[in-house]
Amino acid sequence: MSIPIYSQEYIVTPQTITGNFRAEGKTRDQIFNLITDWIIENYGSGRDAVRLYDNRNYQIILGGINKSLCKNPASVAYPDNIFIPYYISVLCMHTMEFRIKDGSYSITYTLGDVNPPGLVKVTDRRFVNAIRLDTIFPTDVETYNKAVNTNLKAGLMGKYRRELILAGSIPMFKELRSDIIHDVKSLMVSVSNTVNKSSSAR
Repeated sequence: MSIPIYSQEYIVTPQTITGNFRAEGKTRDQIFNLITDWIIENYGSGRDAVRLYDNRNYQIILGGINKSLCKNPASVAYPDNIFIPYYISVLCMHTMEFRIKDGSYSITYTLGDVNPPGLVKVTDRRFVNAIRLDTIFPTDVETYNKAVNTNLKAGLMGKYRRELILAGSIPMFKELRSDIIHDVKSLMVSVSNTVNKSSSAR
């Protein structure tokens, strides 16, 4: 699957997003150094984030965590409960791999482990399995909902509120997917802006 973002074609799989970028007139050494500048600017020294820094094969791998937001389905069932947040945050571990050539480079974001909010700790694996970057499969959400429904029943929640919460699962995962893609897009565009600054070329 491919999606156009900021006129850039991105290749999307269930766990990865890859962008192929042009850097006309720049050597791979220049591009490598400019991406290094971007890492230093955004990650400080970069030592904690860098998993691989190979200036012979022109490859860099970063590890990081991004926080994504989505609407909390439980807030619909309990709209007046101030202890139930309207939005929940999900921590997404990831890597970003840079492969560099003369005049071009690619960036691949790979989604790793996901740390769900406390609301769904009891259904961690089903929650994670339902998060896909290419599309959201109803069957994955159905599996997740079955586990959630079992837990809500065990907590003696009534059918009406359970149904409200379960109905919010697909919108929640779609919003989460959208937010992750937006974050990835922003990171990659930020790299592209740095590389394309001709005054920064070394």
